Amino acid sequence: MFERAIELPEDHSFFLFGQRGTGKSTLLERRIANFSGSVLHIDLLDSQIYQELSRQPWRLRERIEGFDTVFIDEIQKIPALLDEVHKAIESKSIRFLLTGSSARKLKRSGVNLLAGRAIQYRLYPLSFLELGDQFDLDQALSWGTLPEVVTTKSEKLRLGFLHTYVDTYLKEEIAYEQIVRDLNPFSRFLEVAAQCNGESINYANLASDSGVSAKTVKSFYSILEDTLLGFRLPSYHKSIRKQQRKAEKFYFYDLGVVRALNNNLGVPLLPKTSEYGKLFEAYIINEFVRLNEYMQKRFRFYQLRVGHKDEIDLIIEAPDKSVTLIELKARATVSPKDVSSMHRLSKQFDDPQTYVLSQDKTQRVIGGTRCVHWQQGLAEIFDFPQT
Repeated sequence: MFERAIELPEDHSFFLFGQRGTGKSTLLERRIANFSGSVLHIDLLDSQIYQELSRQPWRLRERIEGFDTVFIDEIQKIPALLDEVHKAIESKSIRFLLTGSSARKLKRSGVNLLAGRAIQYRLYPLSFLELGDQFDLDQALSWGTLPEVVTTKSEKLRLGFLHTYVDTYLKEEIAYEQIVRDLNPFSRFLEVAAQCNGESINYANLASDSGVSAKTVKSFYSILEDTLLGFRLPSYHKSIRKQQRKAEKFYFYDLGVVRALNNNLGVPLLPKTSEYGKLFEAYIINEFVRLNEYMQKRFRFYQLRVGHKDEIDLIIEAPDKSVTLIELKARATVSPKDVSSMHRLSKQFDDPQTYVLSQDKTQRVIGGTRCVHWQQGLAEIFDFPQT
């Protein structure tokens, strides 16, 4: 059992969102086991409970009567329940713990997510900090870090789990919720999106490869975001309007899912290959996203590409508007060549901090840029002790 880094409130209602398989239910089941007072667990994946409450949401009032805490799993399956939850929080002072693996149905239903009466949190696949001594970078790049995958030692079972996971996503999250009418184009899009993980999005090319319009591709990416499979990384510009015109990137939250969609799970992932480099970059950027949520830093993340050669993999804008520029290199030894793009582009920023994060365990400073091992860089930027 892993100790999760997320800090959830003890005495306040909250939503806990995250893609399927991140351990939301397990985390809350462990949590409520230590609660004083009476606790009710309502699992909307239970077909009997789902049928009853979907037909008559008001019956939730009867179920929760006399309980201090109510834990509702997969709340997005019946958005109408949130009206009942809202009333119960205000009139009965019941604490609600609500999980969801999709925000799309909630958005489309026009619900207000309780108007701030329940704080929203996100749970992600396991971070290297949560894995501790069990963390293995090559395993994380090859198989991802969903808890079920990490705790399964058999490669055959891991492979089966991840392929089933992708199929379940298509059947349950997409088909069951009737998010798209025809699964075939979306299925093709998923494969292409996985191949382009971490690359600048070219909607026209993706549309051609997927057999749909560019407008449809944009809507498909919104589905991936709303069902919590990944996120867009916008291009940096001081003007929000101009940011929206620049090419953005998309990253899946879990690399095991990416490799399952690419159908190359089980194929050895070799260092010094382009695939290894792409997955390393995607993994470290995901670590930034996870730690930013858990440590509540409220950083904003961007990327920048100028021309065909110069780019900055990650730009961090802090609440005080200070900027940190990060170049990611999978290699074990950093050279002055690795900071040349950083030196050219950093001149466009006012007094930025600059880093190259890699697997090189030797610290060095090249032209004012700190070159450190990626774990040390995360520790410095997020201000936590390195283990």
